Amino acid sequence: MNARGRYLAAVNRQSTDRPPFDLMGTACGLCDGIFARLKAHKGVTSPDRSFRKGQNVGLYNDELLAAMPIDARRVWLRQLPETEPAAATGRVVDDWGIEHEKCGAHLQQVNWPLREAGLREIEAYSVPSIKDPRRVEGLREEARRLHEAGSHAVVGRSATMGFFEIGCALRGMEPYFMDMVDDSALIEALNEKILNLQMDLYGIYLDACGEYLDVIETGDDYGSGTGPLISPDVFRRLLKPYRTRMNAFIKKKAPHIRIFHHTCGNVRLLLPDLIETGIDVLNPVQPVPGMEPAELVREFGRDICFHGAVDTIKMLRGSTDDVRQGVRQLCKDFSGGHWIVASANHLQDDIPAGNVCALYDTVREIYEN
Repeated sequence: MNARGRYLAAVNRQSTDRPPFDLMGTACGLCDGIFARLKAHKGVTSPDRSFRKGQNVGLYNDELLAAMPIDARRVWLRQLPETEPAAATGRVVDDWGIEHEKCGAHLQQVNWPLREAGLREIEAYSVPSIKDPRRVEGLREEARRLHEAGSHAVVGRSATMGFFEIGCALRGMEPYFMDMVDDSALIEALNEKILNLQMDLYGIYLDACGEYLDVIETGDDYGSGTGPLISPDVFRRLLKPYRTRMNAFIKKKAPHIRIFHHTCGNVRLLLPDLIETGIDVLNPVQPVPGMEPAELVREFGRDICFHGAVDTIKMLRGSTDDVRQGVRQLCKDFSGGHWIVASANHLQDDIPAGNVCALYDTVREIYEN
């Protein structure tokens, strides 16, 4: 079974010779420091590609992926130069008109364009750069080359945040939550605006290379460490219809494609509804109470593939023996389902490079013996 066949079998909930490996995708990327140390650990010397300049998780290297070895390769929409941080101030305005400034190694939001907006201002809100053709320059050729090679699954990197995240970013989290209680019509108008802009964004993406992609990443963070940030009822009324329409749009554009969906935290109560929206892969399966892999497999393993679950807080910061023991338990927990091996969030700079290698090496040892 080659890498592409293995990855696609997992996302289609079919048998594999071992769980596929993933890295450098949504919530399984590498901060700059661990990126450099992992390259040195593996003897990789080729130059990196930057897909989102100004952020600490924005580098990509095919030679490093081959050295691990990882079963997927990614293509992504091109970053517009005007969304790169200004050298003088470190400030940047993102694709949605939201301003950020440098805060250490990361970007921090500093304005909320629709905080004081009413229905009329929301309906008039425009982001003309969403369909900028520079976003897809060379994308078709890159995706076609990877597809025709046939050696790895071709995954489209997440294009943007989701309805809930964008809504909070445009409106402000507190006003957004208040609107969910007091003014659902405003939330619906905001979601409709976001949906149309997202369809424009994913539309140019899929028009450029959808026929060559196996999987497309999407996302929206609904969970905290203890449970959903919103109730299942609110999710069903105010978010599920739009996520369903977005996924249907993607499937109409590329019927063969599988939809990867990222949502952090404990979202177990929302999983039946998320599955009904049409997602195929759940990421990152964070190791928090309520998201125990064995329980998730028993309850949802027939309906979805799991991606992630590797603890970045304790396991990967521990000893090599801690990593090996944790990986053996995960292999046991996911044995009745379909799992793509990846970290449960981006790998931070204090994680030992040897532990990242031990993660994948241990899975190979288990399935080769």
